[in-house]
Amino acid sequence: MTLPRTCTNFVPGATICYMTIPAGGGDPVSDLRASLEGAKALIEMDDAHGARAQVIQCLDDVEVLCGRDPLDTSGMRLAERLGGLDPASVTAEAGEVIAQTLRLGLRSAMQANDVATALPFGRAALRFADHLGLPVLAAQAHNDLATVYGVRDFHERAIHHLRSGIEELERAGEPVLPALVNNLGNVYMESDRVEEALACFDRAVKDSAEREDVFRSAIALANRGRALGALRRHAAAIESLESALGMFRSLGRKAYVAATLAKLGTAHAATGDLRVALRLYEEAKGLSADESLPFRGEVAEGLGRVLLEAGRYAEALPELELAADLHPQGGAERAAADMLREQARALSLMGRYEEAYDRLERHLEASEALQRQHGEVLVGVLLVELEAGLAQDNELPIVTGRVLAEANRALRAQAERLERMSATDELTQVHNRRFLNGRLEDEVGRCRQDKGTDLCLVLFDIDNFKAINDRYSHIVGDEVLKVAAQVLDRTFRRTDVVARWGGEEFAVLLVGTGKPAAGPVTEKAREAIKAAPWAEIADDLEVTVSAGIAAFSELEGAPQALELLKLADRRLYEAKRSGRDRVSAGG
Repeated sequence: MTLPRTCTNFVPGATICYMTIPAGGGDPVSDLRASLEGAKALIEMDDAHGARAQVIQCLDDVEVLCGRDPLDTSGMRLAERLGGLDPASVTAEAGEVIAQTLRLGLRSAMQANDVATALPFGRAALRFADHLGLPVLAAQAHNDLATVYGVRDFHERAIHHLRSGIEELERAGEPVLPALVNNLGNVYMESDRVEEALACFDRAVKDSAEREDVFRSAIALANRGRALGALRRHAAAIESLESALGMFRSLGRKAYVAATLAKLGTAHAATGDLRVALRLYEEAKGLSADESLPFRGEVAEGLGRVLLEAGRYAEALPELELAADLHPQGGAERAAADMLREQARALSLMGRYEEAYDRLERHLEASEALQRQHGEVLVGVLLVELEAGLAQDNELPIVTGRVLAEANRALRAQAERLERMSATDELTQVHNRRFLNGRLEDEVGRCRQDKGTDLCLVLFDIDNFKAINDRYSHIVGDEVLKVAAQVLDRTFRRTDVVARWGGEEFAVLLVGTGKPAAGPVTEKAREAIKAAPWAEIADDLEVTVSAGIAAFSELEGAPQALELLKLADRRLYEAKRSGRDRVSAGG
């Protein structure tokens, strides 16, 4: 018989609530069901830790029902205790209550951020649900396991569990839970599989409408709008988001109204309509002033980005700083690190270069720390999986080898991504100034040592770029920079170094090349940029560049990299002064 249990839920400044779960009078199934209701009540009171403890305490009852003596298992680890439960040893009635208990153990551990408890409970819940033919409970367990993996960026495992949950329901002829489909779409979005995400959101919209669930319909429509925007289908994105906004307003869901206004602002900004975008963001900001509401970080981030695009850098900076402060409160540490990079961009555009450099360094340090943490989490989760899923001890060396191999691959990939990030301009995806400076120093040093080797540096500048931003918007200006970078990258050799030098300037380092060879390819690049299909970006848009070429062999003595840069910059100025849309290579 189960003894009475007392559960406590304490919130600072609030009345303490005591809940006593009475014994069931000698019926183990009734006792377990009563304890289960108590754990559910704790979940409803947001006491995930208390619920987890309650479920673990219920394991004695579960083991008795499965024909095991709790005294025999008292020294075992949780994974061993749960792995030894046999669904074939219990009646259907007892099995269903046990399955619900195990799933609640998974759910409470998931909400308590306890992966070491969640995964063994999840495996056991699925084993009982599958044996007893409980497809809805199995689907719910798959959904919870997907959350455990998804928040740790194990996207493939999350996708596996969500698809398995959907398949369980479809095979059983049960209605598919819209939350499963919607969550699958969100994981696809995180994995940059946007077309698949859109298909999920379309299905979630349809399923929620059939259930007449207005709130879920609105969530699915908002996510659908986000996916359409990522696919640059801006008109359809705006239509979907406006529908979601109307539903959230009718339901009085203030936080969701603010978040959807922000998404609409982003969609309008993508079309170049910054005036409407700013109006929507200001309304969202007003609604999210309540510090108790979620999504405040997303609103501040979006407003900061749009203010940057509108050229209002001084106003953008405090919004980006606010977003960096708010994101960690919702567990969005990576988004907070990204805000440091955007702050650096704003400071640079205001001419505050030392502060910008400091923020960029902090961004790189934060990104490196997050990568290290993710590697540690990766190893930890894999080891928990190992412990929870091993059938025999002699499998340990094989599985451990696989775990370590997967961990090493992931850590190497993370290190490579970080290295690329530190050397690549985010907008144009060519090299950045930092990388080019390093290569320039190396190549100039090589030329000083090997007197027969030459080197050319070309500086390109997009003509009248400020006028393009003013007339067409900063969104169009960014597209111009991207296309110009692509043209330069295609035109020059793979051994040359194409980099964004800053603002609307690009630099190209032609390794082992003298001025006679550099001149024609630079002219080719100038002509290719002029001939690019600019009208596809904006009506009547025309883009030209000016360029200056400097060769190492033109300099006397043992020149430094800075001298080559200064000469290329003078030549670029000569091209600008001579009427633009031309190349200057000196005499």
